[in-house]
Amino acid sequence: MSKANKKVIYDKTPIIEAIFEIYFPPVVWSKEIPLNLDKELKQIQYNFGTREEVNFHTFNIDLQAGASIKAEQKDALPRIRHWSADRKTMFQYGPDMIAVNALPEYQSIEDYLPLLKSVVDVVLPILGVKTITALGQRFINEITSTDEMAPEKIFAIYPKLPEHVRSKHSPFALQVETLRDDTKTVALNLEYRGNLADSHKYLLDIYLRSLRFSYKTTDDIIQWMNDQHGFVVETFEAALTKDGQKFCGKRQ
Repeated sequence: MSKANKKVIYDKTPIIEAIFEIYFPPVVWSKEIPLNLDKELKQIQYNFGTREEVNFHTFNIDLQAGASIKAEQKDALPRIRHWSADRKTMFQYGPDMIAVNALPEYQSIEDYLPLLKSVVDVVLPILGVKTITALGQRFINEITSTDEMAPEKIFAIYPKLPEHVRSKHSPFALQVETLRDDTKTVALNLEYRGNLADSHKYLLDIYLRSLRFSYKTTDDIIQWMNDQHGFVVETFEAALTKDGQKFCGKRQ
């Protein structure tokens, strides 16, 4: 077992959203598809009664040396979203994706994989999906520093800023690719989001994404999510100092 699979417990997790996502080549969409899927997902919807349909806009960005940036908006893709009664969990699907979104209070990946499996087992066959383009996990953490616990004491990756800049808590964003191999990549983003009275808010955003993945059954998708999750934990811990880990509630 890789050390990336080790179990780490945080009693007061700073996670404000966790997203488990599956992307595939867009399928031909019609109004009948979500109606058919809703019928098949009826048992799951018993606990996810609030339904929303939104359009998700994407852009093609053209970057060429010596030329202005060209952004072309693509056709909007529909997203069908089902919320739990307490608005703490959502599953969604569209012509190119499936995702489960977990909001506070997030506890453990094991709490959400059964829901993802249930949705995947219904949606992929009906859409006729044969190929997965990417799997992903995104964990957005909100961490608030205080006068007693300055950000450089919390974050091992906090940039060494000049004192006159650091003392003003000037906005910044630090992006680092912490891991890349033949099958996956992990990216980390640390961003200052502003002050609240005598404290300062930071977002620590970790994104794990597959670079190559093939599957025979939906069990393979869930197994990947479970097996690779340790790299998210590993990156989170590496981004914090020992004091920062304790500050975020790591169980000793």
